Amino acid sequence: MKTKMLKIMASLVIITSCLLACNDQKPQPNGNENNPIKPQEPCLCIMDTLKGEWNWIKTYTAKHGIIDNEFKSILKVFSQNEDSSINYEAIVEDTLFYKGSFQLQYDQWNNNITNIELPHYNLGRNWLILFMDIEGKPSKDTLCFFSGNPDDYMYYYQKIK
Repeated sequence: MKTKMLKIMASLVIITSCLLACNDQKPQPNGNENNPIKPQEPCLCIMDTLKGEWNWIKTYTAKHGIIDNEFKSILKVFSQNEDSSINYEAIVEDTLFYKGSFQLQYDQWNNNITNIELPHYNLGRNWLILFMDIEGKPSKDTLCFFSGNPDDYMYYYQKIK
């Protein structure tokens, strides 16, 4: 199990590096060509990958492995606002669970952190948002929400085609 978790953590580093690569590297008004100031807001091109519907397909924890989902959950990601917040709905068993917007921010390890409300047991928490499958491989069609604690749950959503 620890080997699998190490693979997942290594994948996190690779995925976040890829996400950071889409940032605009042009100098900001206060910067110059020798010392450009990088933007502090999240990469706007992530919206291209997030937009659409996502179906909750599985849950993973290092302690219990793959766990069956307790209920049907779908995330619908619609649009991005001028303040970079992203509009979405969380649907549980065909009923609206939550409608609102969330922000993406980078932490000190360059992970995307989001305050999205997911219909899982630990509501109101910040999540690392990753594009990777259960094997830890990068995947733009699989969205993973992870608390950052290696012993905690990872929730996987598959893009609905």
